[in-house]
Amino acid sequence: MRENLFAIEKRKYRGVWEVLFFALVSAVSLGIAAANLYAGGDGDALFRRLSAVDSFLFIKIIVEPIFLAAVAGRSVEIESDRDMWKMIRTAGIDLDKVYATKFCYSLSKVAVYQAVEWAALLVLISVWVPGPLPWGRIVFSYAGQFCVSFLLLAVHYVLALRRGEARTSAAVALVGTLAGLIFLFLPDVFSLVNPYSWYGRLMQVGYDYTGGEPVRYLMAPSYGIPIVAVLLGVAVLYGGIKRGVRE
Repeated sequence: MRENLFAIEKRKYRGVWEVLFFALVSAVSLGIAAANLYAGGDGDALFRRLSAVDSFLFIKIIVEPIFLAAVAGRSVEIESDRDMWKMIRTAGIDLDKVYATKFCYSLSKVAVYQAVEWAALLVLISVWVPGPLPWGRIVFSYAGQFCVSFLLLAVHYVLALRRGEARTSAAVALVGTLAGLIFLFLPDVFSLVNPYSWYGRLMQVGYDYTGGEPVRYLMAPSYGIPIVAVLLGVAVLYGGIKRGVRE
């Protein structure tokens, strides 16, 4: 049944607006990373590579929640616009399975989009700064971004599901983006309690200004962020699916 529902969900999507939106988000993200590589000059290769990754993650604080809210909102509005929820219920189909399938399909699209983005980012870094890549730290950043995106997608999917439309979810994404950006520059406790700042918590190059001139150093990866993001995402998704669409 789950496979049939997944195939049905896939057939519902028409048009290229989401792909175009993704292309815009990717162009901005990769453009910022390229600008960082260009400004890095002939500095240490490791720092140049990781700084490009950090700039990519930093811009995700601004663009990714809005994109995720759009993906989640579209998933719900496909049914709400045509009053399909009542038809699904009348047909005796398990709504919990429908809700879960729609989220899994949205998450699979996000996973594909992220893989494409990161492939382009690594090609960009390899061309600009030839040499071995720090795969351990890159894999952490990649997995960390996906885990945070999983949480935010779950939040915005549940918001759209409860409201039956995407506007509220989009509004929350805009506010969350602004708060996430501001909180990142406040004491750590603020960014730690705000998931919209967590892309920034994955950055791995720090700056020491005690001597006047900034000195770059490698920070320890924040392994707790991806773990907490997944746990919270599962909890949010489970609670949201059980409550379902607001009548």
